[in-house]
Amino acid sequence: MRINFKIAQHWNDLSQWQLKAIGRFMFNTRNEQVETKRFKQIVLSILIVPKPTLTNIVKSVVLLSNVTFSELERYTDFVFDQKELLTRFPNQIYIGRWPFRKTVYGPAPRLANVTIEELSYADTFYYKWITENNPDDLHRLTAILYRPASARPSQDDVRIPFSSLSLENNSRITDAIPLPVKFMIAHAYSGCRQNFINRHPNVFPQRKPVEGEEDKAPAKPKPYQPFSKIIDSFAMDEVQIFGNHQAVEKVFAPKFLSIYEESIIRERQKERQRNTK
Repeated sequence: MRINFKIAQHWNDLSQWQLKAIGRFMFNTRNEQVETKRFKQIVLSILIVPKPTLTNIVKSVVLLSNVTFSELERYTDFVFDQKELLTRFPNQIYIGRWPFRKTVYGPAPRLANVTIEELSYADTFYYKWITENNPDDLHRLTAILYRPASARPSQDDVRIPFSSLSLENNSRITDAIPLPVKFMIAHAYSGCRQNFINRHPNVFPQRKPVEGEEDKAPAKPKPYQPFSKIIDSFAMDEVQIFGNHQAVEKVFAPKFLSIYEESIIRERQKERQRNTK
């Protein structure tokens, strides 16, 4: 009997169920020393089941009965690859049971429909979570990114518009989302964040390693710079590209960062020209 299998080999190829299943496993074992082989076996068992249907489960059993693990383990390589980024969020999350069930919606892939103000708040709590490991910051990150549908959704975003004043009320809904799901939301945010860093090297300059430095004590990390300072600098600039402070906050983050990157490049070119005169 021939069975055709298509196994995802990138984070963004995973189904919604697979994302949540891997997130649950990674969250529950994050403080444990899990043997690499066992870790790969569990991840593989999720990868070969796009959805937990009887048909998919039977197909996975047939596959594992006929193909050795050593032949299949390469499909888990992307989980260990630092260059493989998850930039797609769970589309929607159901909270509670019918008839009281509520639905919240996440941001677009690569945070394409997130305003720079929303990104500023999200990044602050994401950074606090990865540095302090406080679940409260994971709750706050989720409350920022996941919101109910708007009564008048825009073409770009089905969610109600972001407002820092509504975060407390929104958190009363999103706090019920299981922590493993929030863990995967943070993982997707991390991928989007790294994507921004890769695409805008002047906005996010990375310190290059110096030969021989590996023998020295690790340098102290730079103090965290919130996006709010960048927003303020744009709003107070003589040439207000986006308008006043309130208008700047509503610009989508990818567009804002792209223009900010270009402004840095142009300013440096002007500086070089002044120095050559």
